[in-house]
Amino acid sequence: MGPAEDLSSFNNAIRGLIRLENDFGGTLFTGQIPDAFGLKGLDAIAQFVALYKTWEYGTFDVASEMSANRKTVYLNWLFCAQHDFSNFGINREQRGILLGGL
Repeated sequence: MGPAEDLSSFNNAIRGLIRLENDFGGTLFTGQIPDAFGLKGLDAIAQFVALYKTWEYGTFDVASEMSANRKTVYLNWLFCAQHDFSNFGINREQRGILLGGL
């Protein structure tokens, strides 16, 4: 039996929650790039900056964007948690506040 045929057994063996603990985003990492709504076509860094600017004036729009692109936000979250956004005027505390909101 090959890996594809055994996938059902593998999935059935998972117990409890799956937790993302690390990422492997290197210098060329672009992240999950969505094809819809306000984050459309943006890489992970540009997405975070856009979400931060949106967060400053209204969390409802951020919530709407997250709803539309939840897979992207989830897949890029750990990278954003480790990335230095100070070149964009976002310090560690501000980054933490947005990540907590996401």
